[in-house]
Amino acid sequence: MRERFFSSLLVETWSVTTSRTVTVIAVAFATVVSGCSSMPGGEPGEARSGSEGLHEVAEHPLEERAVPGSISESAWTWEGPRAVGVEEVLPVPTGAVLRLTDGVVALDPVTGEEVWTFRLPGAEADAATSPDGAAVAVIAQGTLVLLNSSTGEELDTREYDTDGGSGLELSGVGLVADTGMVAATEDPGSGLEVRLRPWAEQDEGWTAGPLLCADGSAGTGIEDGFLTPTGVVVVFGCSGGTSAMVSLDASSGQEQWRLVPGEDYSSEFSENEGPERETFAVVGQIAVLQNLARQRGTVVIDTRTGQVLTDSLPNETGADTVRVLSDGYVVRRTEDTDGKTRAWYELRDFSGEVLKTVPIDNARLDALLPLEETLVHLEWGERGAAPELVVFPWEEGEPSERIASPVHVETAALISVWRAEEATGPAAFQAVPGAVLLLEYTPGGFYDRVAGFV
Repeated sequence: MRERFFSSLLVETWSVTTSRTVTVIAVAFATVVSGCSSMPGGEPGEARSGSEGLHEVAEHPLEERAVPGSISESAWTWEGPRAVGVEEVLPVPTGAVLRLTDGVVALDPVTGEEVWTFRLPGAEADAATSPDGAAVAVIAQGTLVLLNSSTGEELDTREYDTDGGSGLELSGVGLVADTGMVAATEDPGSGLEVRLRPWAEQDEGWTAGPLLCADGSAGTGIEDGFLTPTGVVVVFGCSGGTSAMVSLDASSGQEQWRLVPGEDYSSEFSENEGPERETFAVVGQIAVLQNLARQRGTVVIDTRTGQVLTDSLPNETGADTVRVLSDGYVVRRTEDTDGKTRAWYELRDFSGEVLKTVPIDNARLDALLPLEETLVHLEWGERGAAPELVVFPWEEGEPSERIASPVHVETAALISVWRAEEATGPAAFQAVPGAVLLLEYTPGGFYDRVAGFV
């Protein structure tokens, strides 16, 4: 993530111009001390006021698309506003939303054209999508705006207390559920409570808690929280340094299942230079404990039942788990024979049975994207050159396509898999409905581009 510089909190007014109307939203946000940005369509270097925002809704909303099973060509390149970073690619049913440092922009995955935009130049913004991808929430200090992911139209606006945390996480502003915001509070007298505040006023929310530990004592401190297709999973502390993991029904708040980390599953392994705390990633109906890297881990849980599908995915010399999928995982295998190293990828189900293979001499722990019909692999040539996207049909030894990338991805200086996954992992190199997207990454750079492949 790029370093940002912000002044103290100020109360300002955003004059938000849309393609249909002009509205004024009073909010609190932080202004930038140094650096300015230019809006799409503006002249290079054209400075804009920190209190001026841009909200353009879609004139012609896109239809929902399927995720491609393979790719054959580079279709487009999108270039972001100057001095504005692209933090993440967020899939939505109609394509992709790019999370920028100051807002979001939705792209047509086939053409790369901007469909709608919500940016707040001069403000630090965060964003997330609901589990079904129908809504996008954007927050700046003090205000959350909920947008329709296909049109960019505003669905809801609400203020929040910045003293209670400003992140889109359970212990901060909350998690963006399909039906409302889910947040947690801790009261010294009553313990931890989780509540759903619905988007629609006529709908009823719910409050769950206090969350109790196995011995009946009140839980303390939210360690992790994430949404699944059917529930809200909360990991919280208990006495003696232990913790509990509880799934609450997303519609009622009723407890669905419970696990005890360390008893029901082991999570001892952790890569060096990883995050400060281990978190879960949800992929389809499963959750993977990211104790290796992004969407890489040894523990996989069925989020519908709480069944631990496995807590021992391979991570050893000659067999490394490199990506966990909704119904299995990909392993990099290596074998030394007569002084030569042979490498290949294996697609396995959670029982360990090998389903498909792809032999790739320079198989890596990062820079790969499994698709339904093919495995796409980033391959670098001369130092400093942009990579090629090499497309391998499953079970075939030769690639079907070699596609030159119009964007650079420089990972040579990244010494840990965690850091490399920021440049070539699910947030930056992934399939979305309609295309495969690759985010440009140049260490220390400030000019972000995104390439689309179809």
